[in-house]
Amino acid sequence: MNINLIHSNSDYLFKILSYINSSRLQEKLMPIRITFFVISLLFLFFIVILLLKTSYLRLRYFSTFEKIDKFLDMRRYNLKANRARWNSIVDKVNSGNDLGVRLGIIEADKILKKVLPRKFILDGKDFEDQLKNLTQDKIPNIEEVRRAHEVAQKLITSSKFKITREEAKKLLAIFKNTFQYLELI
Repeated sequence: MNINLIHSNSDYLFKILSYINSSRLQEKLMPIRITFFVISLLFLFFIVILLLKTSYLRLRYFSTFEKIDKFLDMRRYNLKANRARWNSIVDKVNSGNDLGVRLGIIEADKILKKVLPRKFILDGKDFEDQLKNLTQDKIPNIEEVRRAHEVAQKLITSSKFKITREEAKKLLAIFKNTFQYLELI
């Protein structure tokens, strides 16, 4: 009895497969297949458009290459413009007035904040953390740079914080040595 049941089931299965593979059914299904193919192409098209419009691909795949590119190619920063900006900072500090000294040190620190993340791949959520993670093999005078940055931050946050012209010149010398080491000026 079991053999007859298996035999009848296999006949039934064979009939179903024959019907599925029949040319009549395939002709009837062709418009549906084409419709689903076109819908799939549209979905693929929209996925590509969305990937190009969003920053997902850039963040996922190209950010590493950008960091490597920034690390290897610091020559894109115009030396002539950097020297002119540095001379402007020196002129502000040499002007003798408190505001010029403050602005000169703050501007030098601002350049440092802009350049270090471009020069080195730095770990840390903010610039202070990034400075803490820098070592002397990357910047030989890193301790002085940290101190200069702290003074610049005090100048930014407290209007009562005063700095003498001599201290400002020492800080400028620290920034100058760092910028020269980084080949910015």
